Amino acid sequence: MKNQFYTLLLFTRRSLGIGGILLVALGFASSIYAQNPGDCGGPPADVPPAESCLEACIYCDFAGLQGSTLGYAASAPPPGFCGTIQNDQWIGFIAGQPSATFTLTPSNCANGNGLEFALYESCSAPPLVCIPGQAGGGNTPLTLTANNLLVGKHYYLLIDGYAGDTCEYNLTVSPLTAPPVGAISPIQGPAIVCPGATVTYEVPPVTGAGFYTWSSTTPGVLFDGKPSPADFVAPGGRKVQVVFPTGITGNLQMCVDVGNACNQGPMRCRIVNVQPIPPTNFPKVVVCNEDFPYIDPSGDTIWFGGVYKVTLKSWLGCDSVVQRQITIKPPITTNLGNKYLCTGGSITVCGKEYKEQGQIQEVCQSFQGCDSLVTGFLFVLNPQFQVTSSPKSILTCAQPEVTLSVDGVAGNTIILWRKKSGMIIGNGKSVKITQSGTYTATGTINQGGLMCVYQKEFIVQENFTQPAPIKTMKSGSLAGGGSVQLKAFSPTPNLLYQWIGPQGFISIQQNPTVTLPGLYKVTGMHPLSGCTAMATITVGP
Repeated sequence: MKNQFYTLLLFTRRSLGIGGILLVALGFASSIYAQNPGDCGGPPADVPPAESCLEACIYCDFAGLQGSTLGYAASAPPPGFCGTIQNDQWIGFIAGQPSATFTLTPSNCANGNGLEFALYESCSAPPLVCIPGQAGGGNTPLTLTANNLLVGKHYYLLIDGYAGDTCEYNLTVSPLTAPPVGAISPIQGPAIVCPGATVTYEVPPVTGAGFYTWSSTTPGVLFDGKPSPADFVAPGGRKVQVVFPTGITGNLQMCVDVGNACNQGPMRCRIVNVQPIPPTNFPKVVVCNEDFPYIDPSGDTIWFGGVYKVTLKSWLGCDSVVQRQITIKPPITTNLGNKYLCTGGSITVCGKEYKEQGQIQEVCQSFQGCDSLVTGFLFVLNPQFQVTSSPKSILTCAQPEVTLSVDGVAGNTIILWRKKSGMIIGNGKSVKITQSGTYTATGTINQGGLMCVYQKEFIVQENFTQPAPIKTMKSGSLAGGGSVQLKAFSPTPNLLYQWIGPQGFISIQQNPTVTLPGLYKVTGMHPLSGCTAMATITVGP
């Protein structure tokens, strides 16, 4: 049967600054004990597991356990458990080595479902490892392996019946005897502080430490907000923020005590001298106009130049009286006016590149170290354009003239047209071309003392290819109401043919059939150049 109440644990702490032994009795409901549990006072056979994590004590020589889930009620669900809580029990131990393997073997299960269990490093954090149970697992051993354990730290095992099953069990584990507490190095931190200071003090990690207890001989000293003596569970607590009360001066003693639930470790003490900060005369402060209002180190807002005497907080949080003279420099403004550049170019103002048209506004640093507001307006001159041809830019027999035009040109751009030789042949947005060759359109913008020039070449081609002569022939007769087929031939392939004849006859066939006598004329047009060749043939009655 599980004990309904545990015997109050008695454990010792050295009374810091007195040198005696302080005897403290704590119950399991104590919040201090929940953070730093004590020795169970006996092996698992004598002290059964606890009802909840907060009630769990520490087995100092924990190598295994034989027990049962019978008689345990469900506690509040622990965070992150991989099952549902039915009749959980909790076992505390100290890691004596970085790794451990736990084997939980159920037997004599009432429902044949077995157990489930998990390993926690605190009562408020998710489990480090959680082994779920399964239906019908009444005789199936469960194995939990934990790595990277912190030697000396307190850990907790949870054992629960799967689906409310009650089982006997045997828990085996590689020996986890509580480790001894190693040596503690000197306390690190400032030797001199001021009243009201907040300072960090620390000791290097101590092997086997389960807790760190900080204390001082002077009332009012706080360690991470806690009064002396202040307990902290390892691995935290070796580094604390210490707040020294205002109104005290002189030497005070600060100590840190280490240990775990099973073994008491050494103690380290040091002397800290508390001294007020003497008045300080700060050098003259020269402030740029843009930095006003000026916020001095005490947090006061200064709107005007002059001599100020203020009370500041030092980097330790202590009061310090200082006097300083503050001088304000006048604002610096520079107007560049209008600036011009050609498309693709840029100007640099105070290290920033500007290449788009628009307002210039840049804060620069003057030689005095103050801001200088530089303003202006940037005009980007863009004489660029595209050259197009209408119709297609090839001179032919069918198209002896083309018009070249500029598209997308800015309104203030002057356009000149030149032949390749450089001879000017026109101006304006378009020019008519009757000869093939390379033509250049030059766009020029003159503004603000800057001339921007853009040139675009355009090639006009020509095709005046003449078709070979056409030969004609006919076959058939009109006698008796018959017909005659006219035929046209040329060595030039793909000619476009057209016949005309008596009484408005028209045909675009190469070899049409006719029924009227008379003179027929055929024209063959070259498909690319539009040049033509002609021939005739007479059809008799």
